[in-house]
Amino acid sequence: MPTAFRFASYYLVLIILLSSLTACGDKKQNDISRFFLRGRALFQKKQYEEAIRLFGEAVRNDSTFAEAWNNMGAAKAKLGRTEAALVDYDRALRADSTLADAYFNRSLALYELERYPEALQDLDHIARLRQDSVAFFLQRGTVLDKLAKPQQALDDFNRAVRLAPNAAEPYINRGTVYFSQKKWPEAQQDFRKALAIAPRQDFALNNLGLLLTQQGNYAEALPLFDQAIGIQGKQPYYLNNRAFVKIQLKDLAGARADLDLSLYYDEQNPWALRNQGIWYLQSGQAGPALEWLRKSQTANPQTDDIHYYLGCAYLANQQKKEACQEWKLSLAQKERAKIAEMLPNCP
Repeated sequence: MPTAFRFASYYLVLIILLSSLTACGDKKQNDISRFFLRGRALFQKKQYEEAIRLFGEAVRNDSTFAEAWNNMGAAKAKLGRTEAALVDYDRALRADSTLADAYFNRSLALYELERYPEALQDLDHIARLRQDSVAFFLQRGTVLDKLAKPQQALDDFNRAVRLAPNAAEPYINRGTVYFSQKKWPEAQQDFRKALAIAPRQDFALNNLGLLLTQQGNYAEALPLFDQAIGIQGKQPYYLNNRAFVKIQLKDLAGARADLDLSLYYDEQNPWALRNQGIWYLQSGQAGPALEWLRKSQTANPQTDDIHYYLGCAYLANQQKKEACQEWKLSLAQKERAKIAEMLPNCP
């Protein structure tokens, strides 16, 4: 059964822990304190550029002010300046190697930069101090999953669920790992639990839609993607997932519109490239179908069901030998348990 793009969306709440400042006695220290406290206030108002300026004034007057470096990094991270934020967190930890907040924030930055082993190292460094922190277990679980350690990730997400049974995020994260392990009942239970807590949680809506798509329940999946896109209309993966469902429901015009938008927002997404190929297959345009499916495979050889659809495209182009080769690869890689098209076409 065709699968949609598995968007392993770990919804992590980016919690920046702003440290307090001890009272200062002399005028210079009072000035530093004023810069820092004003910077914190502006950070909380989401005025990040001005907050950065004020934290900068604080560290210009005291280069060992670890909390100011940490908070300046946090403000830069909010603006998407991850590399610059990482430099500030490094400065914070050089000034105070015990500052747990800076280790946590640096882990978030390292995760964004796909430096997962280093991100885990920072989290493990402060694990003893964060045994009651939901954010800590969500973050570490996500890093562990990226490092292909799903059971350890599940252990952390279970801890997060126990610490915050009425929060949606731990269920979404745990359900996503269950999904990747093809534990459909457990994944569905977690996504539905998350939606019972937060009905407008777009990650949960999308992931439950994907699970139903995986099971072939396209009509039930469609309104879930509709709701997710209603909340996050520019999310390319949600648009791509809905396009796949619309293709299965023979709504090619609706799928075309979603694919165009998805590729506009992310033209390199291999699953959108794959679905573009499927759309051309369903539209009876064999040449473009094969071209787009090859692009998808080049972008990511692990794209779901890519060998199956390449086989279909080769067959549509009267290339039976190539079709059979792709279908054999599809079976070998367990994309499908069986491929009906092989019986009449492959000797």
